[in-house]
Amino acid sequence: MRTANRPMFEMLESRQLLAAPSVFLGAECLPSAPPPPVFGQPSAPLPSSPAPSNPSAPSDPTSPGHHPTPNKPKPKPKPTPKPKPNPKPVPAAQLVGEWAGRHAEVDGDVEGGMTLRVGKVKGDLFGEVTFDGPLAFEHTSRLNYSAKTGRFTLYVVSPKLVIRVDGAVTGRGNNARLEGDVQYYTKQGAYKATFALTPGHSREDD
Repeated sequence: MRTANRPMFEMLESRQLLAAPSVFLGAECLPSAPPPPVFGQPSAPLPSSPAPSNPSAPSDPTSPGHHPTPNKPKPKPKPTPKPKPNPKPVPAAQLVGEWAGRHAEVDGDVEGGMTLRVGKVKGDLFGEVTFDGPLAFEHTSRLNYSAKTGRFTLYVVSPKLVIRVDGAVTGRGNNARLEGDVQYYTKQGAYKATFALTPGHSREDD
């Protein structure tokens, strides 16, 4: 009996050794299996990273740490300065009469006497200019007057001489002056000067 039961005992013992974990089989070195998932339960949410702060974004005025920025008053715009009105041109009637004075060469030392007599015929103005200088002459021609600018121009054209007188009246009454430029051209050369004339005794407003 003892001999017959021994093989059976050895077979049972070998099965227990195979079923039990053993250091010889390396059970301690094997990784442990993860626990089986439990179905029907929600998984824990992953932690969310905080959103980066934007320093340029406007702060919430309702937050406790918000400090309202005081509104600065806008500076008042400076008023645009009004341009000074130009002096009104002298009426053409102020030209009528005799004007006498002197002329002086531009960029030169030549001087001389000059007279301008202005008359009105049938609504048109005529001027007689008498010139004493390098070339003496006396000519009469029509005088063109601009009511917009208050300036006048007188031209004399002849085969030997071309004269151009341009000027305007400044001031009124005893302070009136007739100032401008005079130019003439001849075959011998040209002459350019400025002139300043004052009222004579034959003016209509005297």
